[in-house]
Amino acid sequence: MTERYLILEGRGASRWATGRPRTWAGRGVLIPPGVRQRITNLGDVDLIFLAICTPRFTLAGYEDVESG
Repeated sequence: MTERYLILEGRGASRWATGRPRTWAGRGVLIPPGVRQRITNLGDVDLIFLAICTPRFTLAGYEDVESG
């Protein structure tokens, strides 16, 4: 699925398996299908964002690489 993060508040960074960290505040991020990524809060306040998935998110399409 394609993911779009729309940042509402805060400042964060996304790290993709295919590249270096990208930092953003008050912007959007487009993550292509099949790309592993993570987001990190870089600020002192909560990072609040919308995650918009196409097609819609389902648990079957999610892989948690953190909890091994």
